[in-house]
Amino acid sequence: MRLKNIVIIFSMLFIILCIGSASASEDVSNLTVADDSPALENENVDQIAQEVEKQESEILKDNATGTETNNTAPAQTTQKSPSNTKKTEAFILGNLDFIKKSNKYVKIKVATFDESKNKLVIHKNVKVTVKVKIGKTTKTYKVTTNSKGVAKVFNVKKLKVGTYKVRITSNDDRYTINDKGMLNIYKKKVKTLTLKINKRKKVKRDYIESYYLKRNAENPKGVYATSYNAKDPLDGNPDTLVLKAKFFFKNKKTGKIKTKIVKTKDDSYYLFKILPYTKLIKGYTPIKTKIWYVTI
Repeated sequence: MRLKNIVIIFSMLFIILCIGSASASEDVSNLTVADDSPALENENVDQIAQEVEKQESEILKDNATGTETNNTAPAQTTQKSPSNTKKTEAFILGNLDFIKKSNKYVKIKVATFDESKNKLVIHKNVKVTVKVKIGKTTKTYKVTTNSKGVAKVFNVKKLKVGTYKVRITSNDDRYTINDKGMLNIYKKKVKTLTLKINKRKKVKRDYIESYYLKRNAENPKGVYATSYNAKDPLDGNPDTLVLKAKFFFKNKKTGKIKTKIVKTKDDSYYLFKILPYTKLIKGYTPIKTKIWYVTI
């Protein structure tokens, strides 16, 4: 009986020891896992630190070479694209052909032709460069047309009587201009001649003519007095200017003579000269013309 009790006691002690051993093993296992977690975190921290150090190294290197890193968005720069705006071709209106030596200015206008509206358009605030050849030198004038579209270039009293070559261009962004011409400044004694209708006379390099125009798409019916370059009647620059004309008309039935005197005028809009012209007199026929003129 006593031995049996001893066996039972040893059996209970063995069971208690087994249970305690299992608990201890479980605690140790738990402790091992807890110890491994900080080690993993330390490895991640080290890896992140290495990456940061690498990026800082690259930034310092890029700053030294003046380049940007991939982590920084490239700065946006504004570049002016070349202008594709096409300039409008324009031409010059002006009193350049003949101007009397006095306290007068050479004036010009910049114009274009509007085909859709079939009319001439004068432009304001246009920059123009005028070059005048004076002897061996060339004088340059830079002007801008005003609110009325007119630009005063220079006063002719500063120039001698004679003929000067003129070139006009534009440094304006909207228009292209390339005009050439002659400026004639006169202050000479006026001469006269008389021509029969539809006749002409050679005066130096020009022709002076009086004619009767029956019909023309550009000019009205009437009698005219004009001058033009003998070699190039259409585009040549004449050296002769008609100042005034006296037109004679005769009545075929009565033989009575009537006359009309017409002076050359300056057109305030187009800035060119309007040569003498008159309409016919009913019942009368033009027979001759007396012309007052100057030649450079």
